Amino acid sequence: MTRAILSLNSGSSSIKFGLYTLGAQDAPEHAAGGKLEGIGTAPVLRISDDSGKLLAERVWKDGATLSHEQLLHDLFGWARTHLPSHEIVAVGHR
Repeated sequence: MTRAILSLNSGSSSIKFGLYTLGAQDAPEHAAGGKLEGIGTAPVLRISDDSGKLLAERVWKDGATLSHEQLLHDLFGWARTHLPSHEIVAVGHR
């Protein structure tokens, strides 16, 4: 299993995130990242790999009432499905 660190930056209407795998001698390497924007209106989730290739995009047109917690639940669900070989060993928040 690949060990990884998750970095989160949460604001009132967006959440930015990055996933860093721990490579040789535990040096972090950017593996994926993205953002949830439009929280409180029409949330949009975009996830890209380290080269910038779009891995996922989801739009909640009627998602004005969705909370940060509910949207993070969807993000973590995507990660469990698409990154099953990654073990989150630390989380940082700014």
